[in-house]
Amino acid sequence: MSLKPYKQASSTVIVLSEHYNKNIPHSFNRKEIKDHREDGILLEIH
Repeated sequence: MSLKPYKQASSTVIVLSEHYNKNIPHSFNRKEIKDHREDGILLEIH
């Protein structure tokens, strides 16, 4: 099973945060604009 790149990036950031106490912001583009919760096509995680 292959993971999508944003899932791999998110997993990497979570591991760095939890195990190495690193704060690395990251973001990714959505394929479609959602009509609920977060607005827009770019999702940023800090």
